[in-house]
Amino acid sequence: DYLNQPLAPLSTASRRFSASKSTALDLQAGVDAAASAAASSAAAPPPPPTLVPITPSMYVPGRMVDPGTLTVDLGTGYYAEMNPKQAAGYFERKVEAVRVQMEIAQGNATQKRQQLEAISIVIQGKMQQQANAQGASG
Repeated sequence: DYLNQPLAPLSTASRRFSASKSTALDLQAGVDAAASAAASSAAAPPPPPTLVPITPSMYVPGRMVDPGTLTVDLGTGYYAEMNPKQAAGYFERKVEAVRVQMEIAQGNATQKRQQLEAISIVIQGKMQQQANAQGASG
């Protein structure tokens, strides 16, 4: 049983990377939607009243007063007013940053998975040697 102890941290890290990848994909989808909305807001007439997301599960009624000015959530409670072109550029940079971080996380996850497989092979070999030694002596 002590042979399986090195696997625990690597298994945990592998699960964490998988969860992070899922979260990053969700984030990228949200940023893509925001970029699309920002790009299309300049050409469109003011939309009728709508629901504005405050959190993933809470919305409040709202309406766009000036389609030429957007309030962009920069994160951690900071907002900035931008025109639609600036907002679209901001979201494009954000999407690129998320993509780069996803590639790094994917590389780390692949490396951890390879380490986990290598350790599993060594442990299986040790267990087989132990079983053979017990079979020969008993």
